[in-house]
Amino acid sequence: MLPLRVLLLLALSASLWAPASDAQAHAGDATGFASVTIREAVVSYTLTPTPASQADPAQLPQLLHDKLSVTADGKRCVPADPKGLTAVFTCPAKPVQLTLRDDLADTLGAAHHVIALLTWEGGSASYSFAAQSRETHVTLASPAAAQSASS
Repeated sequence: MLPLRVLLLLALSASLWAPASDAQAHAGDATGFASVTIREAVVSYTLTPTPASQADPAQLPQLLHDKLSVTADGKRCVPADPKGLTAVFTCPAKPVQLTLRDDLADTLGAAHHVIALLTWEGGSASYSFAAQSRETHVTLASPAAAQSASS
């Protein structure tokens, strides 16, 4: 039987002779991270692209404006003019149910994959946006709690 030291050297030298593999990211790698904050009736979505992102940085602000959408309790939230990598939406009222939709894959392709952290007073949620999972729904408060808060 070979000593352990010899086995380790053989394994190391075999790994050095193995053909090099592509170091490209696979489709499961995140192309960005998003921080989504909900304060009263304002939703802010800030994107931080990763090195795996194929997006043109100059086009991203307009893409965020055009391809993200937010609804609060079934009513559309209005996007502000694009400013950097933060998209801001103003909703008709402080939402109880919020829907966030990311259609960036229409332009960026099937490899688009953003991990988002949504935070609001009293809670948080995370969601992974991709070409096959474009929409998330979150409950920010129970209808009863929202009713008592507005009374």
